[in-house]
Amino acid sequence: CFYAHSLVELQVWMMQSKTGITHEAIVQESKKYWQNLDSATHGAQILSNQVKHGSLNLKMKFVCAQCWRNGQVSEPDKNRKYCSAKARHPWTRDRRVMLVMSNERRKWNTIRPLPAKKQAPLQFDLCNHIASGKKCLYVGNCSFAHSQEEREMWTYMKENGIQDMEQLYEMWLKSQKPEKGEDPAPQANKENGKQIHMPTDYAEVTVSQRSSGYPE
Repeated sequence: CFYAHSLVELQVWMMQSKTGITHEAIVQESKKYWQNLDSATHGAQILSNQVKHGSLNLKMKFVCAQCWRNGQVSEPDKNRKYCSAKARHPWTRDRRVMLVMSNERRKWNTIRPLPAKKQAPLQFDLCNHIASGKKCLYVGNCSFAHSQEEREMWTYMKENGIQDMEQLYEMWLKSQKPEKGEDPAPQANKENGKQIHMPTDYAEVTVSQRSSGYPE
């Protein structure tokens, strides 16, 4: 048969045709890749554990997709009808994109919708092109994750039966709200329940006493 029997086989054939690499060399490069990946997954495992326990230790927001493609970060206006940019692009589901930033990498990454498949894979893997620091060459919607954050979020969505990005975002917003009874405002100038008086608290009293002639 002259046709590829899987996407992986097609990618291997394309790589061999372009570079002339042998099967043995591919195996050696694959071993090196997985060794490097194992050492780099510690940070991703931290994020994974936090996600599984319901504590999303990351930032998440929706931005205008058209502005994002142009290098701008535009969130919705107060009425959530248009983006906040001067162009005022319509704020609809198909015109916005989700961005996620983890504390480990401190970089905004786009999160694409969960791949539509009849049977979800046992685990999501990183795209080989992205893992090697290149741009994804797949024509269409690549079903491999394009970042560690995307891989973890897809895994979370699959394990919790979440198909909609809006639903995921609402869950994250609820997780960011302080618990009941917790005072979000810091207790300024208080210690052990007692008010701490600063020297500046008496400044106006001292000045008024001197100007009126009363002893201090």
